[in-house]
Amino acid sequence: ASRVHPDDLGRVETKVATAQAERSGYHDVHRIIWADGSVHVMESRAQFTYDEAGVCTGMRGTYVDVTDRAQAEDALRESEARFRLMADGVPILIWTTDAAGGVEFINRRYAEFFDVRPDSLRDWQPLIHPDDDAYVRAFFAAQAAQIAFVAEARVRRGDGEWRWIKSRGMPRFSPGGAFLGYVGGSLDI
Repeated sequence: ASRVHPDDLGRVETKVATAQAERSGYHDVHRIIWADGSVHVMESRAQFTYDEAGVCTGMRGTYVDVTDRAQAEDALRESEARFRLMADGVPILIWTTDAAGGVEFINRRYAEFFDVRPDSLRDWQPLIHPDDDAYVRAFFAAQAAQIAFVAEARVRRGDGEWRWIKSRGMPRFSPGGAFLGYVGGSLDI
């Protein structure tokens, strides 16, 4: 009996048959059930051998247990989904920047406030009132020192109205200590 998980069996059989028919290598990640009943995620790679008539006579390859990696990837996806749900559910403008000060992420509230697409905003400085360049200078001074940032400025909302915001940003660092940018929030005051 196959140890391939019943929910994956049809797909695995189809991929094996396709690889054999195309005389190509086989690669897949699927679940198997071990003899003790535990389910593991396996990455498999195989090559097929054929006789003179072109009939498949064998399959050799490797299985690598990638359960830990698959669980870590699932946990990361869940964490990302939880962060986005949280970030989009609060009434403040949430943002992250990269080490150079460019926008990496904005939440839904930020996008709605400024009437911008989340994937199109890279440069935030044009949103700041020209007379409030002290805000921009304070941000880049904090960034150069890699310290917390707090400042107020007028910004132009998507409807054209100027509004005061107060922003706070905390520096982010890699596990090795490299400065990655800021995570912050801005409140319409």
